[in-house]
Amino acid sequence: MTAFGKMLVIFVFLLALVESAFIVITFTTRTNWRASSERIAKVADDNYKGAKEIKNQELATTDDNRSGYTAMAAENDRLKAELKQANEINKNLTKSYEDKLAADRKNDATITAKDATIKTLQDAADLNDKELTKVKSDLDAQTRKAKDAEAKMEDAILEAKSFKQQAERLTTRIQELADKYADLVQGGSKSLTGSPPAPENFRGTVRAYKDGFVEITPGLNAGLRPGTILRIQRLEGGGKFVGYLTIGADVNPDKAVGTWNKPAGLVKPAAADLPKVGDEVVPTK
Repeated sequence: MTAFGKMLVIFVFLLALVESAFIVITFTTRTNWRASSERIAKVADDNYKGAKEIKNQELATTDDNRSGYTAMAAENDRLKAELKQANEINKNLTKSYEDKLAADRKNDATITAKDATIKTLQDAADLNDKELTKVKSDLDAQTRKAKDAEAKMEDAILEAKSFKQQAERLTTRIQELADKYADLVQGGSKSLTGSPPAPENFRGTVRAYKDGFVEITPGLNAGLRPGTILRIQRLEGGGKFVGYLTIGADVNPDKAVGTWNKPAGLVKPAAADLPKVGDEVVPTK
């Protein structure tokens, strides 16, 4: 209860005492005793109601103050939580900034090293330019000296072209001999030692390939037998030798399955080197 409420209660109490004194005087004089009694009772009742209302107001004010304190405490807790979250965010941002700063420093060091490397390369390039300039100067001098021998140089060039053409022909011949040798090693030699030969005009097509096994068509109806060695070639893209196919025991009238043997010199076949659907299958030469 506030000080004002206490003063008000005391005032009401004093008023009640005055009223009681008045009642006593009235009672002593014995004038209108019943009316005075009713009036005193009414005044007392009004005083009681007034005091009760003041007390209720004080209680309501106290409850409001408590509710306000609770709300302020809750708001304070919320602000503390937001402050904690903000501090955490600031901590993370600070760490991110420090990490970025460290990365930037590392990049700066890398850039400095690269700049040094570039300068070294530039110096080397400048030196090469000087050497090339000297060489060009020497070549120009030699060219001027060689003007009197242009005819002999043309003859030498023609002779060199002739040697080049001969070398190209020899290279082509060597490749042809290498292919024939590969045929003999991986295919032809087996046919000569007892493997069933393929029909002379046999033509087949790859139907499927998986894990080193090739399925082709046709089969027995075209004269294929287990052990027959065939040549797989690809016509598209300018033509390509894919490898050899040794027919296994799985031979049906319209298809056959065999083992793929990669070409000689192909150490690690790529996807484009493997047999694929549509490749042509022919007898070995």
